[in-house]
Amino acid sequence: MMGTRVAQVRTSALRMNLLAGAVGIPLMVLCLWLARVFGYRSDRFPFTDVLIAVLLFLPIATIHELLHGLAALVHGRLRVADLHIGVNWKALALVCRVKVPVRVCTARVIGITPLAVTGPVLLAVLAAYPSNVTAILAAFTLIGGVVDLFMLYKLRSFDGNLLFVDHPTDPVFEIYAPSSDQDTAQTGSATI
Repeated sequence: MMGTRVAQVRTSALRMNLLAGAVGIPLMVLCLWLARVFGYRSDRFPFTDVLIAVLLFLPIATIHELLHGLAALVHGRLRVADLHIGVNWKALALVCRVKVPVRVCTARVIGITPLAVTGPVLLAVLAAYPSNVTAILAAFTLIGGVVDLFMLYKLRSFDGNLLFVDHPTDPVFEIYAPSSDQDTAQTGSATI
């Protein structure tokens, strides 16, 4: 028994994609400007740079989702069987979901870990090797982090000991109060 449902929080794949697009354009401009600040000089912006960045983004997006999983394994003390890493075709996004309930505080850690790791790394790469490609990769990475931050924003008002349960396919999550006989060490799902 999970306990009493406290809240159901809904959003839509369209809203998430619009958020990523709305934030993505300024982030792209910022990262391209940073590449110039760090010393990159080019009067051209070739299509091949965009193509290379998009192809390199796929492994980085995979690493991003694996970092969600690693945070779930380490901080949430979950098993690999408790994770689902795959593609959400409705949202056209790679996802890492925890299939069991987790505490809200654990869901927060799972949510922020990729941005905390990949954001500084790619900004350092941009500083060390300024180019259009590294600027685009840094922007894409930060855009993924913005979506994670949006989910964390949705969790802000819930106590960390409540249970977070993610929907298996939709951008919906529910918050439950744990039942008195339930161990809350493992509880909820983070879709980020």
